Amino acid sequence: MHKTAIALATVATVIGTPALAADLAVKAPPAAPPAFSWTGFYIGGNAGYAWGSTTGVDEVATNDLCWFSCNENWTAGTHGFTGGGQIGANWQTGIAVFGVEADAGYLGLKGHAIEPNTDGGTFVNTNGSFFTTVRGRFGVSFLPSNTVLVYLTGGYIGADLDSTVGTNAAAPVQLLNVSNTGFQSGWTWGTGAEWAWNNNWSVKVEWLHYEFEHNKTIGGNFAGGDSTVQFFGVDNIGNLVRAGLNYRFNW
Repeated sequence: MHKTAIALATVATVIGTPALAADLAVKAPPAAPPAFSWTGFYIGGNAGYAWGSTTGVDEVATNDLCWFSCNENWTAGTHGFTGGGQIGANWQTGIAVFGVEADAGYLGLKGHAIEPNTDGGTFVNTNGSFFTTVRGRFGVSFLPSNTVLVYLTGGYIGADLDSTVGTNAAAPVQLLNVSNTGFQSGWTWGTGAEWAWNNNWSVKVEWLHYEFEHNKTIGGNFAGGDSTVQFFGVDNIGNLVRAGLNYRFNW
């Protein structure tokens, strides 16, 4: 009986050994790296170039007359450096990426043009400085590894974009002193592309079109006009192209 038990144990050991060896030879596959996601907060900076136009429009004064001819207009080309910083957040589902971004910085638009059809040196002039936007973003991510994002964006823009109408002419020509537009609000939309080379850093290029309040009215007195106030409408539109660098905080 004792010999029989030993023989059975030996057989069981021989039979089980290959199975045990097979189990030891199979290694668990390495864990797959986490899939890249655009979801998270980010901060960054940007720099680029802006160009556009400022148009002055002759409107009726308080004496029911126009400065030149009612609705006559003339345009100054504007251009300059733009730069600043941005902060935003993205949420990704599938290949769709939804986001919101706010930025602030310097919009260095400058332009000057003299009304060409009359004497007197009446001009329109623009000088830009601070500006900000608050925009939504919607994009689609692509390979390789989900790290390329192409997006549309649009929303609010505001800028301290001072546009003035005046005259350089000396007496006896009537001197015109019209107040500037000051801070202006409008809308902007555009498109861009962003590439992340790791989980935290990404670079982008972006184009935005902007339009401020259409025909914003400004007014002022002129020499010899007593209390008469002369009015002009001002239109500011344009575009900017910029590159940016973002640091992202993953959720």
